[in-house]
Amino acid sequence: MLELFTPVDGVLRDVDQIEYAIIERREGPAAQVFPETGMAAAERIGVGHYVATYDVPGDAPLGRYAVRWQVRAVGEWRFETRFEVLAAPVEAPLPGYCLIQDLRDEGFEQVSDARIARCIELASRYIESVTGRFFEPRRQSLTLDGGGTCELLLDQPIIAVESVDGRPAAVVYGRHLSQGLALPDDRESPRLRLAAPRGHQNVRVSGLFGYTEPDGSLAGRTPRLIREVCMRLVARELPRLADVGAREDARQRHRLLQEKTREQSYSLDKRLHRGGLTGDPDIDDILVQFMRPVGLGAA
Repeated sequence: MLELFTPVDGVLRDVDQIEYAIIERREGPAAQVFPETGMAAAERIGVGHYVATYDVPGDAPLGRYAVRWQVRAVGEWRFETRFEVLAAPVEAPLPGYCLIQDLRDEGFEQVSDARIARCIELASRYIESVTGRFFEPRRQSLTLDGGGTCELLLDQPIIAVESVDGRPAAVVYGRHLSQGLALPDDRESPRLRLAAPRGHQNVRVSGLFGYTEPDGSLAGRTPRLIREVCMRLVARELPRLADVGAREDARQRHRLLQEKTREQSYSLDKRLHRGGLTGDPDIDDILVQFMRPVGLGAA
């Protein structure tokens, strides 16, 4: 089951029609595997919430696939979302920010799907704890403090609002998706325009939230840089705890200046990047860019 939310102009709402097809993303031309021709109708399971169903055949090739969506509402959107077919199910309490196939493509062929999935889960939750944000659309109901002003600041970027105190949504600042506007970037100062009476935990906002980047879809995608960081973090964690040498090599390789295989010698950059993050500047410099400003909004 593959889900899709339908925010339109900052409001989570039903649309006129959603159709989909399943595409196998192999080398060479992409191949449609379901339905055989045309497109199938998605199923509505809630306001602005639809699912595509696909029963994977037993002989289906493993690897990268996509759902090709076609959405009709006040306009028409066509876009794809990624997923993968694995040999067996793996435990994943929440979606991760990269695919197992992404790591396979980087040469990690000898590690099990279960091990990679566990490391993706750990890396994704680490990214969230460090940045104070999540990087996918998530449906939430928030209870906030009213400030007695015409605007209400939130702590997570707004993709779409379904209701405020049970009433239709107010004006939503989400122009990075609706207009492709990055300056100003509404993700850095997520807010609603509404009359919120001053009080403690007296405003309830329901909707779709998350830091995504525009890609032509309705809700945006996980930023490419976050996907890259997730893959780098996973690569550091794939060696098991008992394999001390391999784990140390994975963590220190970014400092490698010179390596001689015959004499088994190497030299490392003596400049250590210490701090509260990983110590790897290729990872930390990206994470810092996505950190939520201290004291932003309310949760």
